[in-house]
Amino acid sequence: MFKSLYKFTLLFTVLLYSFVNAQDDASMKAFMEYMTPGKAHQQLAAMAGNWDVTVKMYDPNAPEPMVSTGTAIMEMIMGGRYLQSKFTSTIMGMPMEGLGLDAYDNALGEYISIWFDNMGTGIMVSKGKINPENKQLELYGSMVDPVTKMEKKTLMVSEPVDADKILQKMYTFEGGKKVLAMEFEYVRSK
Repeated sequence: MFKSLYKFTLLFTVLLYSFVNAQDDASMKAFMEYMTPGKAHQQLAAMAGNWDVTVKMYDPNAPEPMVSTGTAIMEMIMGGRYLQSKFTSTIMGMPMEGLGLDAYDNALGEYISIWFDNMGTGIMVSKGKINPENKQLELYGSMVDPVTKMEKKTLMVSEPVDADKILQKMYTFEGGKKVLAMEFEYVRSK
């Protein structure tokens, strides 16, 4: 815990020092562009609200996916810079809650997503961009398989259908092949 606090304090100090010592106009302009929400943040903000969620979990050994339902509350935080998602559901008879944080890093020009829930003790981090051909957000990341204790590569594909519906598919890579693991259908609550 103290290591994390130390790392945060060090990072904050370096960023603050860099910002304060931005002596020339170009440096100051770069910092202002980095910290100002833009079009990508407006796209994240469009997802704010309450959602009913249908989750399908796929098992290659089962004929049908396991289906569960839940709710998500999404809101912009930190002055419109991040989309926070709180998810609740019941999976395999157990209560499930998750927390997500989605961002767009102006300097890197990419989306970053962090997810963690009470069905594990790890954190999934994904990064990516909107595919210009199909307009879908493609986030590549990894998660730890609790059985093998090895990292598995993941791909989360998000497709906004309209203002009130979002489809997401999560894939894992097994033996070099992309395998559908989960599907999420978000419908805005009325």
